[in-house]
Amino acid sequence: MKRALIFLLAIITAISLAPSASANTRHITVTGTGTATVAPDAVRFLASVSILDATNKAALSNANKSSSAIREALKANGIESKDIKSSSLTVYPEYNYSQDKGQELMGYRATQSFTI
Repeated sequence: MKRALIFLLAIITAISLAPSASANTRHITVTGTGTATVAPDAVRFLASVSILDATNKAALSNANKSSSAIREALKANGIESKDIKSSSLTVYPEYNYSQDKGQELMGYRATQSFTI
């Protein structure tokens, strides 16, 4: 028993006196923060016109008229024509559903979108 205890103490002492591998390792730690402030030089937004009318032709015609009026207002306020781009045009039937009447055609919706 004494021999086992002496052997165990010898091993613990040898391990504790052995130089640590991480003691010789060198470290460099760098931390930084950067901030940049700039004034915006551009803006982009999406505008849409959506019209519901009795026929698809009337809905499309009225959507085009409204879009043209918006384009003219933008140009009058300093937006160049080249900066106003059409992005989509859709025309589809719009229905309302009720349990009493079922599916009922409400009209046709024309939506025209453009990016400024």
